[in-house]
Amino acid sequence: VRPYQELGQGRALVSLKKINLFWALFLHLGMCALIFLISSNLIWRLVVPPFIIVMTNLTFLNEYVDKLLTQLPAGCFLAWGAACMLLFVQRPTRRRTVILGISLALLALTKAVFFYISLGAIIVLAIQMFRHRDAFQTRASIPQFRIFKGRRAFPILGFVLLSFLGVIGIWVGRNAVELHQFRIADRGGDVLYMRVLTMQKPVLGGLYAYAPRKYQPWIGEITGYQRKDIKSGGRLADLSAKNPEEDIRKKRWKIYKVEMEKAGVQFRGRNKAQGWLAREGLKRYVSHPVALVGWIPVYAMKGSFFLF
Repeated sequence: VRPYQELGQGRALVSLKKINLFWALFLHLGMCALIFLISSNLIWRLVVPPFIIVMTNLTFLNEYVDKLLTQLPAGCFLAWGAACMLLFVQRPTRRRTVILGISLALLALTKAVFFYISLGAIIVLAIQMFRHRDAFQTRASIPQFRIFKGRRAFPILGFVLLSFLGVIGIWVGRNAVELHQFRIADRGGDVLYMRVLTMQKPVLGGLYAYAPRKYQPWIGEITGYQRKDIKSGGRLADLSAKNPEEDIRKKRWKIYKVEMEKAGVQFRGRNKAQGWLAREGLKRYVSHPVALVGWIPVYAMKGSFFLF
C-alpha cells in the first residue's frame, strides 16, 4: 500500500481522483431515475434529464469533481435514496424496504449529519402514511399502496429501520473495536467548536469569505471586504479554507489546545479531544443564540453557492 503522502501528489493523485468520474456517472443515473419516477409524462422525461445533467455539470460537479471530498458521493446516495423512497411509497414490498434502509444508511455513512436527517425522514414518513392511509390507498398514482392492511402494518417500516440501523451498526461496531470510539465519524466536536469560533467573526465577513470567487468582488462592494482579507494575516483568514498560504486545520488545532489549557483540560490527542470540543461547543452555541441565528443563513448559503 502506498504511503498517504505519495497518494496526495502527482500521478497517484490524478489516478485517485478518477473515482470521481464514477460518482459523477452514478449521480447522473440517480437523478434520471428520480425524474422518471416522479412523472410518466414523455415530454418531461425527454426534456428534464438533459437539463438537469447540464446544470449539474456546470454547478455541483464543476465545484467538486476535482476534489477528494464526500460531497460528491453524498450527492449520489441522496439522489438514489430519494428514488428508493419513491419506489417504496409506490409499492412497499419487503425488498424495497430493505433497499431503502440500506440506501439511507450509506448516505449517513458518507455524511454523518444524514443519520439524524434519515431518522427524521423515516419518522415523518411513518406519521404521514398513518394520517393519510385512506388517501394513500385511493390515490390513482399509487393504487397498490396497502401498507396498513392486515399483518403488514408494523413490519413494513420496521424493515426500513432495522436495515438502516443494521448497516450503521456494522460500521459503528468496527469503530468501537478498531478505534475504541462508538461513533460514526470522529470530527463532530472539531466541526462544532470550529463553528463556535467562526461565529466570533462578523456575519458579513462570512458571507464574503464563503462566496464563490467570481462573486466576491460584487459582494465585497456591499460588505466592505477585499481579497486581502481572506489571505494569510487578513481579518477573515480563518474563514478561508481555500487559503493556500497556511494550513487552516493545523492553526485551528493550535487554538483548540490553548482553549483546553485555559479550561484546565489536558490535550491527549485529537481523537480524545473530540468529546470536550463537542460539549464545550454545544454550551457556547446555547449561550450565544443571537450569533447562532445570524450565522445559520450564512452556512446555508455556503452550502448552496455552488448552484450559482
